Amino acid sequence: MGQDHFAVFTDMESVEDKLHNIFEDIKVANEGKTLPVHVGIYSMAFEDVTASSACDRAKIVSDKEKGAYVSKFAYYDENTHAAATHFEYVINNFEKAMAEGWIRPYYQQLIRSVNGLVCDEEALARWIDPVRGLIPPDHFIYVLEDAKLIHKLDLFILECVLRDLEDVRDKDYPIVPVSINLSKYDFELCDIVEEIAKRVKASTIPTNFITIEITESVSSLDSDFVATQIRRFHEAGFQVWMDDFGSGYSSLNILQKFDFDLIKFDMKFMREFDLSKKNHVIIRELIQMATKLGLDTVAEGVETIEQVKFLREVGCSKLQGFYFAKPIPLDEWYAIYGAKVGNKIENYEENDYYAAVSRTNMVEPLVNKDYTWKANEFFGQLPTGILEVSGKDIYIMRYNRTMADFLLRVNYIDEVDLGHELIKQKQTPIEELIQVLNSCSTYNKWEIIENIVIDKLNMNLFIRKISTNPVTGNEAFELVIVSIND
Repeated sequence: MGQDHFAVFTDMESVEDKLHNIFEDIKVANEGKTLPVHVGIYSMAFEDVTASSACDRAKIVSDKEKGAYVSKFAYYDENTHAAATHFEYVINNFEKAMAEGWIRPYYQQLIRSVNGLVCDEEALARWIDPVRGLIPPDHFIYVLEDAKLIHKLDLFILECVLRDLEDVRDKDYPIVPVSINLSKYDFELCDIVEEIAKRVKASTIPTNFITIEITESVSSLDSDFVATQIRRFHEAGFQVWMDDFGSGYSSLNILQKFDFDLIKFDMKFMREFDLSKKNHVIIRELIQMATKLGLDTVAEGVETIEQVKFLREVGCSKLQGFYFAKPIPLDEWYAIYGAKVGNKIENYEENDYYAAVSRTNMVEPLVNKDYTWKANEFFGQLPTGILEVSGKDIYIMRYNRTMADFLLRVNYIDEVDLGHELIKQKQTPIEELIQVLNSCSTYNKWEIIENIVIDKLNMNLFIRKISTNPVTGNEAFELVIVSIND
């Protein structure tokens, strides 16, 4: 039929025995090297169709096995027929679905870990069909990829997002950056960087409000080519995120080759969160690695308060999942926002401030190396936290496990506070601590504070100023306890 595809017309009687004999013979073909054969069988007993249709249907079944490394055969059956019919429906109605608005973006919010506010949204394609109802993404995305039409969908979603952002802004509602998902096939089917940049430039939305998400499947493309495309996105003013980190086998290699701004952990990490403590160790170390590389992080599929507490403690930058919000269309968001319910939106002017707090390494604080440690209390992880000073009030923005244990021990917070953002201390902070914090006015310069007494404990501290909130004037400080003496 062409290339390495062949068609056979034969009786159904003993067809499986004949195939098994062929499979045995083929094992010694090709100089004894393995040569798998994938066979799709269409029986006219299923439905009397033309020879051409019968061959097409047999090939559909054969293609399902093309990833197998052993010889196999399979029959065209009712399930295959339903899938093939669905395939045809998607292809035949795709253009109309876009024109009629059956396909549109649903938006899922991302929550910044340190303040509990919406800092980003992800645009997810949804197909609401007048005949078939909701067609799930995994029922039409792969079809469009196989038919080499996926770039049309992704560019269409971008155009919808740009119009929606303009509409939200024109209504004087706050907007946050929205991420657009790209398939690896987008890079093969068009100059996707040029196409996206052209559409954003034609709108009134700045490039920093559109984020590009690329799955790790791009690792199958030429690495130099992919690196060049990411660089072009950066030069055009877009952030580039790596989606589904950990879903395949090449994630760490990708981080070495490509210059991403953020990595999103695949949902499987949260699905398997409670299965083993090993998962906790893996997640913590991956986030720590990303922090050292200067990357922000997002955990997808967050659904429980236990997951939220853990992710905030280990320093995950942003959280996404049904615990906070499900994907919804724009009109539903308008209703929620108008009713003044739902998650609050971060002021974009505060973005850099909260990003600086989120990127601070809480597991291994990079304090001065020449300090002579006097710690007689802590072994391993030093108690480290980030405090926000607002007037004479102190809020705990971030903390590691050792700092949490210390704050509970001295009765500065309660157990129920853990996992929440911006925890206010139960006790009024001593004036001396406020004065010390205010004296650290130089950004990113560690100050050594020795023999300060807090709650009858004599401490030595490292403190540095991280940033100042340009809207509220509040200041964020990193604090490391290096010793405690009773």
